[in-house]
Amino acid sequence: MENFTPKQIGLADSKLENAIATAYTDICDQATAMLLIFERFFNAQPDPFLFLKFVKSKTPKEWLYQKFIEFNEFSVPGLSIDKIVELDLIDVPRDDFSALLEQRKDLLTLIDKAKEYRFFFPLAKLFRQVDEEISDFAISYQSPVNIETPEFDQALFYHIRKFTKNQEENEALESINKIIEGLNDLVQMGVIRNNKLTYRTDLEEMLDSIVFASNSDTPLSISPKLALKRPFNRKFKYARFENANTFGKPADILNINVQPETVDNKIDLEEETLEEEVFESE
Repeated sequence: MENFTPKQIGLADSKLENAIATAYTDICDQATAMLLIFERFFNAQPDPFLFLKFVKSKTPKEWLYQKFIEFNEFSVPGLSIDKIVELDLIDVPRDDFSALLEQRKDLLTLIDKAKEYRFFFPLAKLFRQVDEEISDFAISYQSPVNIETPEFDQALFYHIRKFTKNQEENEALESINKIIEGLNDLVQMGVIRNNKLTYRTDLEEMLDSIVFASNSDTPLSISPKLALKRPFNRKFKYARFENANTFGKPADILNINVQPETVDNKIDLEEETLEEEVFESE
C-alpha cells in the first residue's frame, strides 16, 4: 500500500540491546588485543582478513607456523613448508606464538556467547584503520571513544524491535493503543491498582493474554509478543518468544568475504526462516 508506514510494536528490549552491545564490545576488545600480537608476530601491517583466517583455522598452530615461514621467506633445500613445520625447524617468537593460541580460545568463547543472542554481525566490518599507528575492532557503543558503526547500529536497532507489515496491522495496533490508553487512565484514577503484583487480581483474563506487558515507565504497554497474534500472524500461534528476530547467520561473525564499512547489510524483518525453531503450527 502506497501510504503504509511500518509502526513499531511495543517497546524495544533494552536489556537485550545492552547485552548484545556488551558482547560485541568484549569481542572487539579481545580481537584488537590479539591483532596487536598478530602484527608483532609477523612484523607486518595489520590485515584483518588474514587475522580472521587465523581465528577460523581448524589447525591454528600449524597455520601460524606456515604463515610465519611464508612471511619471512624461509626455506630448506629439499623440504616442503609442511615438512619444515613437521620437523619444527623454524624458531618462531615463542611468547607471541603461545599468546595468540591462548587468546584465540578466549575470542572464540566470546563469539559463542554472542551467538546466543542470534545477532551475527561480521567482525571484519568492525575493523577500522585510524591511521598508520592505530587500527582496531570497535562498535559505536564503546564510549567515550567517538566511533561510528552505522551498519552495526542499524542492524541491532531492527534486531531488537518488531514492526507492522501492512495497513491492517497498523489499524489493529491503533485500536489496541486506545485500549492501553484507557487502561492507563483507569490506573491513574485508582480503578486498577498500580502494582504489577495485583494486576492479575484486577484484570485476570486480560493479563492472561500475551498482548500486555508491564514496565516501569507506564503501568501497561503493548508487548512485542503481539506480533505473533492475529492479525499480525495468521499462520502460527505463540509457542516461545525469546528474541524471535535474527540478524545474519552464526558463520557471519567470522566471515572474511566482506569489506569493512563498504558492504551493505540486508536486514530482514521477516520471520519465515525461523518458523520451525520459534513457532508451532496450529
